[in-house]
Amino acid sequence: MSQVIELPEAVFHALNEAASARRITPVEWIADKLGLNGEQFAACPLAETLAGLVGVVDSSAAPRSGYKTGPYSAALAEKFSRQGLKTP
Repeated sequence: MSQVIELPEAVFHALNEAASARRITPVEWIADKLGLNGEQFAACPLAETLAGLVGVVDSSAAPRSGYKTGPYSAALAEKFSRQGLKTP
């Protein structure tokens, strides 16, 4: 069962922006604010959220060349190495 609620334009746009910022629908945003966590208001499944993103980053590729190090990055690398962390 669904209901219709009339909202002023400014309120509707604010609701839409708040929901879009969290990548959910306005209905899901309202349900979250009201503490309604039933299955009917569940967010998009993880598989759907990640669809199209798998394989976007290729970690097997060589790192970019031409990266210039400066005094700040050199100091950080030295600090990380003293802590036992490896830097690329």
